[in-house]
Amino acid sequence: MASEARVGTVAPFETEMEYVRDASRLAPDIQAAVGFAANDEALIIVSNQLYVLPRTKLMYFDVVRLTTAKGGGESTLHAHCRSEACGIESRAVLVAQATDPDGVTKLAEELGKRFGCPVEIGPYYSDV
Repeated sequence: MASEARVGTVAPFETEMEYVRDASRLAPDIQAAVGFAANDEALIIVSNQLYVLPRTKLMYFDVVRLTTAKGGGESTLHAHCRSEACGIESRAVLVAQATDPDGVTKLAEELGKRFGCPVEIGPYYSDV
């Protein structure tokens, strides 16, 4: 997971409001975690916010992979969810990041299988 501000201490972006929940009662030692609601009813992400992504809203998972001329590269995993906002089909929510181009691929595949969603693993992009 990306190193972010402590959960709930920064305001969420307007585009995240559909999925952000009150983190005030969350145990203080829970940070940078991915979890699941009972019966996999939702994907729960703890980063700079507490996100609850209902299973019925999950559309697909997307992995972006970057390679660099020096160093290992990085990867980013987003969950794309149906949106209730007028004129907006979906919203992307950051699930995880890694300092390896293939660092989130396995997690994406596991989440796709668990929630029955497609997984798009992008090509390696050069980040120069």
